[in-house]
Amino acid sequence: MSKTTSNRRRTRTRLRIRLLRWQRRIAPYRQVLGIVTTLIVLIGALAVCWHMLSEIDARLVRASLAQVPLYAVLGSLLAALGSYGALVLYEWSAARFAGVKLRWPLLMLGGSCATAVGNAIGLSMLSGGAVRCRLYFPQGLHAPDVARMSVFVSLALGVTLPPLAAVAALIHQDTAAQALHLPHWAVAAIGYAVIALYVIALVLLYRARQPECPAPDARMHKLGRSLWRLPSLRLSLFQLVITLADVTCAAAVLYLLLPNAPPFATFLLVYLLALAAGVLSHVPGGIGVFEAIILSAFSGQVGAAELTAALLLYRVIYVLLPLLLAFIALLINEARKIADRLSDGTVISLVAPMLALMLFAVGITELLSNVAPEATLFAGFVSRWAPAALLEVATLALSVLGLVSLVLARGLGRRMASAWRWSVLTLLVGGGCALIKGVDVVDLALIIPSLLALLVFRSAFYRDNALLSMPLSWRFVLACVGVVLVSAWLMLLSHRGTPLASALWWHADYDVLLSRAFQGVVISALLLFGITLWWLLRPVKPLLPASPKAVERALTIVGKSRQPEGMLLATGGKSLLFNKKKNAFIAYRQHHRYLVALCDPVGATACRAGLVWDFRDLGERRGLTPLIYLAHHEDLALYQQAGQIAVKVAQEHLVTLDATQRDAATEQALSSVWREGCEQGLSFALYAAGEAPLQALREVSDQWVTEQGINERRYSCGRFDAHYLQHFRIATVSHDGKVLAFASVMEAGGSPRVVIDLVRWLPGLCEHSLDWLLCAMMRSLALEGYAELSVATLPVAQISKGRAGGLARAVNEYVLSRGETLAREGRLAHFEALFAPSVRPRYLVLPVGIDPAQALDDIAELVSQPQ
Repeated sequence: MSKTTSNRRRTRTRLRIRLLRWQRRIAPYRQVLGIVTTLIVLIGALAVCWHMLSEIDARLVRASLAQVPLYAVLGSLLAALGSYGALVLYEWSAARFAGVKLRWPLLMLGGSCATAVGNAIGLSMLSGGAVRCRLYFPQGLHAPDVARMSVFVSLALGVTLPPLAAVAALIHQDTAAQALHLPHWAVAAIGYAVIALYVIALVLLYRARQPECPAPDARMHKLGRSLWRLPSLRLSLFQLVITLADVTCAAAVLYLLLPNAPPFATFLLVYLLALAAGVLSHVPGGIGVFEAIILSAFSGQVGAAELTAALLLYRVIYVLLPLLLAFIALLINEARKIADRLSDGTVISLVAPMLALMLFAVGITELLSNVAPEATLFAGFVSRWAPAALLEVATLALSVLGLVSLVLARGLGRRMASAWRWSVLTLLVGGGCALIKGVDVVDLALIIPSLLALLVFRSAFYRDNALLSMPLSWRFVLACVGVVLVSAWLMLLSHRGTPLASALWWHADYDVLLSRAFQGVVISALLLFGITLWWLLRPVKPLLPASPKAVERALTIVGKSRQPEGMLLATGGKSLLFNKKKNAFIAYRQHHRYLVALCDPVGATACRAGLVWDFRDLGERRGLTPLIYLAHHEDLALYQQAGQIAVKVAQEHLVTLDATQRDAATEQALSSVWREGCEQGLSFALYAAGEAPLQALREVSDQWVTEQGINERRYSCGRFDAHYLQHFRIATVSHDGKVLAFASVMEAGGSPRVVIDLVRWLPGLCEHSLDWLLCAMMRSLALEGYAELSVATLPVAQISKGRAGGLARAVNEYVLSRGETLAREGRLAHFEALFAPSVRPRYLVLPVGIDPAQALDDIAELVSQPQ
């Protein structure tokens, strides 16, 4: 018994050795053999198709194509959409199998594009895998993850189709035998054999399962000496349902195109068999193999010419069209990556105006194409498919869409997301109307590039505002009127030999083309008149000071921002403009014909760019000029994108609080000031907001105001007011319990910079005490983690006399409270020598074409107004 067992083992070992030798010999030629086998199958399938189609006249096929009804084509398109929707679920199952998480939009893009490329090119594991690598690698996936997904999607259809085809063949054995040209017993034997093999495979896999689960829907199985990662039973059953839905929708694509279609159940059976044969043949797209089975099964019942036309349309709808859309989607995705890398504000600021110009050109073209001689390629072909009423509607719709495009172009130039959405919809509908007209080449030549550019640069349109809030201008309205007048002139020129009365349908010499052109001009003119009338009669709300509730909300935003100057809104008398999400605002005030905002927009960084545009729109709707006074250099890119310019008007002096970043000489001088003050008995206190001794501080403030001979201001600087000062911490310097000087501090929770606001001191106080106050504040704030202290904002030294004198007046009025210790003669040089401050520019932001000197004169008048 043992000898017999030993002989069997030797025999098995010899067989394994021979198999390994053959595998080593064949391995270098495995790829070549696979290609040769595929070519043989392809050539054989094409030969069969050629034999079946050799007696068909090409003119009959063209006639059959023209006779396919429009509703059948639309139904096939919907069925193809359902099939590709099921293929997206393939991608979701593959992600579950690989144990990765991807967003649904990315899964939809990756699944549809990879499948479309795989169906058209073939070798779906490689071609679809290359697409997935390009899309999924930037999301953090690695090569093994993408490989698992590609293998799963590629094998899912091939593994699921045979049992479905076997079950269908056993249910309809007569149809299967006729389609495959096999006897009934052979069909039944093949069907039962396939099912038996799958049952045996499932039993073996169940017995070979391992406890390891590398993913929620994956399990390890030990097959021989190797461990294999396979999908779970739940995922496998779900994939079976998805495949059935996919195949049903894909079969409906071809079924709806057949003129004399057999019962759908019979057709679905043959389609399953043809699809399974095409997948197993590894021919790209199953071309030739699929067609050969379909032709052999239904050419006698449907007609060879009609079936060939249906197969051609099927390939166009299910293979070529998705491939074209996948190519466009991948192109847009790559272009978006390039657009995201464009960090230069100058480049980004040019995108929206260029796209607005392109859309304006599209609108002009659509308006003029309706009145000019048609430049269509397939007008006669489309007229046989589409009813006359649809052509009339498409032609008139282009006129309406043309004028709408002109208006939307202004919204694009103002970075409005709603204008972007409506523009995309308008271009899609306009493209469809151009196709219905018979492929209008001129319109499509502008619509397609404009649509692609809009999809690529979606991020350039960040304003979440209603389209109706967009202000118009007389210049823009007159430009639209000019376009409509040109279209009317072109209509008269194109039909100069035809009386205008021929445009009326009851006229004896009724002219269809003239009637369409005339209706388009009239409709566009009426629409433009309605838009202009709405713009003129639209009510404008008055500008009112902010309510206490709005001020409290704004102060909460300042506390979370990086802009301490926003606390100046607590002075009152300002209006507030919030963004749509109420997480950013601009504080402003109307003065004569200007809207003057103090400092930059305050709030979330992502919302401030849109708020700059909102402020500009607010002024334009009321015929006022928006100005932003003392803007920081960090936000100049926001103003540049809004088409505004910046003029340098002041310099902010900041002191570094980190002692390690100051040079040795400065640190030594500050230490000397600190020691001398301590030796003189000076004491420092930093009171929390609302806890300072206001009565003692009021005495100091009143004496300071009397000595300076000025009145309290409230627009661009703080003032001594109990309600105002309760929002700030206050630093004091005292001697023997008497307050000598104090300074209020503006802070923001997210800013490393602290701003000195209100500074007051007793008359005759020596400069050393003020220096000591500043040193004490620097030490205390440095311990709290702050990095910089803004001491004062002073006017630019090089200010010419004459018209620019308003600049000196404006900024010096601001300095009266923001830089009192430096405004006195000779104090600036002492301050710079002792504290070595850094200087940052501050700007006046205004629209292009506005005289800065005149604007600064009005600002000077505004900030010098007393309380």
